[in-house]
Amino acid sequence: MGAMRRAWLWAAPIAARLLFAPAECWARVPTRLVYARTPAASDCPDEPSLAAAVAARLGYDPFSPWGDQTILATVTRSGDALVAHAELIDHDGITQGSREVRNSECKELILALALAISITLDPLRTEPSVEDPPSEAPPVPSSDPPSPPLPAPAIAPPPASTRAEPRSIRSAQRAKQPTTWYVTAAAIGALEAAPHFAFGGRLALTARRGRWALGLEGWSILPSVQSAPNGGEVRVKLVSATVAPCLRLVGQLSVCALGSLGSLGAEGRGIDAPRSEHVLHAGAGGRGSFVVPLGPSLELVANADLLATVNRPHFQLDGAEVWRPGPLVALLGIGASARFF
Repeated sequence: MGAMRRAWLWAAPIAARLLFAPAECWARVPTRLVYARTPAASDCPDEPSLAAAVAARLGYDPFSPWGDQTILATVTRSGDALVAHAELIDHDGITQGSREVRNSECKELILALALAISITLDPLRTEPSVEDPPSEAPPVPSSDPPSPPLPAPAIAPPPASTRAEPRSIRSAQRAKQPTTWYVTAAAIGALEAAPHFAFGGRLALTARRGRWALGLEGWSILPSVQSAPNGGEVRVKLVSATVAPCLRLVGQLSVCALGSLGSLGAEGRGIDAPRSEHVLHAGAGGRGSFVVPLGPSLELVANADLLATVNRPHFQLDGAEVWRPGPLVALLGIGASARFF
């Protein structure tokens, strides 16, 4: 039996395990491919080779960095055998199925893995292919009656554990999905948080679970200077902390509620008796955030914040008002987020 035919037989239980949802639910859904090999399995084909094998099966490329679901594929070595693991994860972060297959040959292992992924993503387009048989000499006529054909080998149905799970079980899986942790560093630009448009930075620690996330952030803007009408100037700097509960709406787009509390400092300069003050700066508002995946554990994050200022102190110099925070603070940020647990 050819390598491709053996691949089909090995892939059948994998596909049965992965196909928890009806075929029409998964077909043509944009999908991310995350593929990893351990050093002991580094001789096996790489991610582009696996993606090309799947695309050749389907007749189109199903993978996109902005996919709404994820195929997680790994290849490891266990003793003398190679082990391939395929897992389908939906947009809520819930595993829809997984299976392992073992073989001593990298090529046949990857063929089985590619075939299982193809069937999972678009089962109506995938057909098993059989290698062309080698040419043989023409048969010699015989007077004996032909032997009856041998029955085709039966493929055992998948075990009960691979059948589609009821919604109650999937709901329980949703409740047990793991929490992942991310650290984010971003450059920000702030409007109305200082006398002029100011640049700064933000560091954040975020816990994600399914569609929900909760972030704790610290951010600061560089000092900004405002001149006084009667001479001198005021130097303003803001340091703040923010709590951000977020909900992922669709794809990589999320919305967040923001609560911010910090210290707004001002220092007088160019006068006879300069002094400095620090006042409370509080705000509440919302955020729109968009994520561009750069790999299995790295993302590019862009966001836009709008905060309503709770208190607006007056900053004066020699009795003359120099600057006052605006009623709304706008923040624009772009940075990188890395998963560490």
